[in-house]
Amino acid sequence: MYRQLTNLVRISLFSVLLFSSPSATLWSQEKQFSQQPLEFLIRGTVVDESGQPVAGATIQSLAFRKEDRRQTESLRNGAFVLRIPAEGYVGQTLLVTDATNTRAGYVSQYSYTVDDRAPFQIVIRPWNTTTVNVVDLQNQPVPGATVYLIADHQELNKAETDEAGSASMRFPADAKVDWILAYRSSAGFDYYENYNAWPSQDRLDVPSRLKLNLAGAVSAVIEVLDSDDNPVPNVMVVPWTIATENKRSDVNMSGLGMGYTDEKGHATFDWLPRNLKGRITFLVHDEKYHCAINPVYALNTEETTTRTARVKRVATVRGTIRHTDGSPAAGIRLQGEGRGATNMYFRGYTRTDAEGRYQIDIYPEQETILAVTDDRYAAESATEIELKPGEELNDVDFTLGFGTLIHGRLTVGKDRKPQAGQTATLVQKAGEKSNLVRWNETTETGEYRFRVGPGTYTLRLADANLTQLTVINEDEIVHNGHIDRLPRGLISGLVQDDQGQPLASAELRGESIAAPGHAGFKTRTQADGTFSSERWHDRMLLYAFDPVRKQAGYKVITPDDTQATIKCAPAGSLTGTVVDSDGKPLAKRQVVLQMSLSDVGGATFIERIETDGQGNYSVPAVAVGMRGEIYAPLLLGRGQVIEFKVEQAAMQELPPIIDQ
Repeated sequence: MYRQLTNLVRISLFSVLLFSSPSATLWSQEKQFSQQPLEFLIRGTVVDESGQPVAGATIQSLAFRKEDRRQTESLRNGAFVLRIPAEGYVGQTLLVTDATNTRAGYVSQYSYTVDDRAPFQIVIRPWNTTTVNVVDLQNQPVPGATVYLIADHQELNKAETDEAGSASMRFPADAKVDWILAYRSSAGFDYYENYNAWPSQDRLDVPSRLKLNLAGAVSAVIEVLDSDDNPVPNVMVVPWTIATENKRSDVNMSGLGMGYTDEKGHATFDWLPRNLKGRITFLVHDEKYHCAINPVYALNTEETTTRTARVKRVATVRGTIRHTDGSPAAGIRLQGEGRGATNMYFRGYTRTDAEGRYQIDIYPEQETILAVTDDRYAAESATEIELKPGEELNDVDFTLGFGTLIHGRLTVGKDRKPQAGQTATLVQKAGEKSNLVRWNETTETGEYRFRVGPGTYTLRLADANLTQLTVINEDEIVHNGHIDRLPRGLISGLVQDDQGQPLASAELRGESIAAPGHAGFKTRTQADGTFSSERWHDRMLLYAFDPVRKQAGYKVITPDDTQATIKCAPAGSLTGTVVDSDGKPLAKRQVVLQMSLSDVGGATFIERIETDGQGNYSVPAVAVGMRGEIYAPLLLGRGQVIEFKVEQAAMQELPPIIDQ
């Protein structure tokens, strides 16, 4: 059931009986509710590089689901109006091309929300082009390989290599390209990373030519079954992330529509990389089903591995949103968020139709909040909604008021300068497990605002301390925030060897000290030994190592440091073996190394390596003074853990890890 203090009286015995009777579920009838999502208008102008309007340009949205895509053309003065579905919080990526298809423009889905009213000005420029050459282990061309170009985690272009293993990829000049990937059945997978450090918002200029190497393939079948163990056909299945050796990070493929289940409920991926680093989690995308526990593939020696994804029917909540005079409230955005016994929590959005009615599908068996998230109106949230698979709950109604305006200003630094572009986060807590998160970005004057109904909230401005707020029926609550420095910034510097010479292609890691939740970064030095990366403005431990020259070094930096020089010295090394309970070596087993410095607590570095054909692993460069543990993780645990400490620049053989 659910809880909403002002609306509990409306959930009468009659409505419960109505819900329980399939024949009386009026909301399920098409004449009672149109499931077509409400649309909103995007207005703007298309201009060329000189600022002149462009007539006849095609403006198209690139929605994840092809049926949600829309397009229009610009008028003689370059103006356009485009209607797109208003289901989510952010908008849809816009791709603009002129009538000759020689110039293009781009608007990221993350650069605006569906509540933005300001018109766009989209500048079109000549297309950028890169040629991708795909080769195999013998450096021979791979024809028929699928190539994706991903920008802002979304497919922007897709092509297939020709007989020479080549594919030409076009993309708008202002698109922030994340990755370009290629794969082919039985040949493997590879990807290009368009950044120097990870994580980072900075993107490089894509080279005019790229080479991707397919180093052999392994195969996995994802079997999708429902609650009764019946196969579920025509369900989209995609790998979430894939990482291969010698990459800075993994490639996120969650925004690609790559594979669908057949009549047996099977989706086959016969191109997974043989040089896989870590594991692959698979996502199931479907409007009717929810997968609470995602199937995970770990590299093994089997020809084909089958993993099962068990899905459950989503649940449905319906209701009406009205103004205080009882009139229907059209176009009101409703956000839902649920938490349960899974990391795959629910977050979804919907809008009311012309008669004020809404419908939202939620994940079953998760405690869910529904909240009006509108800039003009607010209502008390419906909380503690928890439904069974396929269950329907009707008459969850809301009455709008003006609510309470939570607002204020964020300033930074000694001069208390208003700061634009920083995130204000407001979290509503209700029930034992659920919470609902809203975001707001500060304006040019550093201001933020949320309009909410009664409830208990937690507010954070950028990286300032959390503030607890209890909203009853106040007209407004003003809360200003101040931080000494921005949460993130750049760190750059130089890595040197023990002779003071620059170390090219050295690996560099950064981890915050005693700052849980602040992800570290990975990068590699340039030819002159220099590096640059985004980082949290924390006290941080930088760790550099060169596995070829077998040198390593480290340095502690302060939150205010912008430059650092790391001097390396001869390093120790670790070797070992992973065996089964009979002492037989286990090939292609992932080994996780966790290490920290004895004299610098609160920062841990994690590296993942893999055993060779004889079950051996090696860590060629570990700084003297490092200590930690190494293990071969099991599906549901860490397994046996071997502790180590590097006390000198020498090889250290560790006891075998017994995989039981």
